[in-house]
Amino acid sequence: MGFLQTISSVASPARLRASAQEHATAFWSGADMDWGHALSAAGVTVTPDLALTLSAMSSGVRMIGMDLATLPAQTFKVRDDGGKDRVKPIYGDGIDQSAGIGSLAYMLRWQPNAFQTATEFMLAQVAQYLLRGVAYAEIINGPYGFLAQLLPRHPDRVTAERLPSGRIRYRLTEAGGAPRYLTQDEMFVVRDLSFDGLNALSRVRYGSEAIGSAIATQRAAGKFFKSGMTASTVATYTGEMDEEDEAALHRSISRYAAGVDNSFGLMLIPDDVKISNLAIEPEKAQMMLAQEWGVREVARLLNLPGSKLGIKDSVSYNSQVQSALDYVITCLRPIAVTFEQAIQRDLILAKDTYIVEYKLEALMRGDFEQQSNFVEKLIRNRVMRPGSEARLLFGLNPDQRLDALHVGDMRPGASASPRPTSEGQSSRAQLKGMLALHDTAVRVLRRERYGVEKLAKKHADDPAGWQAGLREFYGTDHAPFLAREMRLDLETARAVCAQHGSALEAQGLVVIDEHWERQEAEDLCALALDAAA
Repeated sequence: MGFLQTISSVASPARLRASAQEHATAFWSGADMDWGHALSAAGVTVTPDLALTLSAMSSGVRMIGMDLATLPAQTFKVRDDGGKDRVKPIYGDGIDQSAGIGSLAYMLRWQPNAFQTATEFMLAQVAQYLLRGVAYAEIINGPYGFLAQLLPRHPDRVTAERLPSGRIRYRLTEAGGAPRYLTQDEMFVVRDLSFDGLNALSRVRYGSEAIGSAIATQRAAGKFFKSGMTASTVATYTGEMDEEDEAALHRSISRYAAGVDNSFGLMLIPDDVKISNLAIEPEKAQMMLAQEWGVREVARLLNLPGSKLGIKDSVSYNSQVQSALDYVITCLRPIAVTFEQAIQRDLILAKDTYIVEYKLEALMRGDFEQQSNFVEKLIRNRVMRPGSEARLLFGLNPDQRLDALHVGDMRPGASASPRPTSEGQSSRAQLKGMLALHDTAVRVLRRERYGVEKLAKKHADDPAGWQAGLREFYGTDHAPFLAREMRLDLETARAVCAQHGSALEAQGLVVIDEHWERQEAEDLCALALDAAA
């Protein structure tokens, strides 16, 4: 064989095309890819897309991504007392002083861009984070504020660069090949482990040895089944055969013996031909057991409990419960916190006022009976209100009347069963009186809201008329009505009206928010009870 024939067999056009394809794949898997790590000892060039051909990797990535994507991402406004109030998702918000926080809440809950739902967007972001170590989304400005859309950008098309000023610039390669540059204020970024704060470490890259071995085992199992789960066949014969006869004999045997479809078939051979099989090593025949090792390696890379990928080390109920709890605490929670902090850094301008949280509690609820007992303990210990908070956990609308009933329940030192009071009234009668008082307070406040909103429409372009109308409404109309209905003296009623009027003059109708009626009703009830004492 000559020299040209030798090199043609080693570097054939098909082999060169395959090599070029591997380099192209590597380019889109990261410009700084170290081929010493990407090419595993098993001879498999591992890329994120190739890693997904492992059922364990595909199942694990999809499981983690879907669990996080379907969790409620809630936006809160932090109160001065350390509490927090949930921000209502508002489409197109962004022209007020909150810098579009209602719009952000809407994006995280429903739709971050024109073509993806929040679940689709989050699933893709988590998958890129797990496979490539980083997830990108471009921040698109709009007419309603700095945040109009979040457009996902494939990490293989983004290169991070640190400028001399210390800030980060992102080079985005468009589909047509033209580069475009974005500042760090124009990109939402979530990074996995990074030693320099710029380049994240991909789990697929640094787990290429384990993934490559698992892929090689999967391929070997496929070839084993493709061959009909039979050993190599040896045909011996006496006499001589030319090449054409040997080829015909080879085709005849292969037609009846090779492949899954031809297993256990009937083959007729001449008397001078003897067929024998090479024995299969028992270890190779049990290679399906070796695939479980690959599943365990994938579970380690994704920080998943083995039971989540079908490895049943223990089947007891307690171990399953502990495994589910371990999944939430050690796998989902770190990723959720990482995304929360990235949202706080890149998408929230008023960082000391608003926060975003993924409600992991939704995954940690037990059966209905256990959850009911847990909520009952919280209500009994005055940690949670039954009407306005506990009902929300079960998907029910708030009922303020239940909160009012709870005011007289389970007081320290009181008996759980009703007993007559010193005036001869039962506890049930007292609760009914409390409920009636609360209903009266709500009715008074709704009348006040109606009157104020009517004044606001009338004096929309007249600040002086607005102030004069408030003084007349509260001084001559509402204060006497409040005193009469709530059984208050006129001086106390005028003080309450003056407080409400001053707040409306300074801030406008924004004072009467979704919590105003509940808070003011409780204050009016307290005033009425103090006056009656």
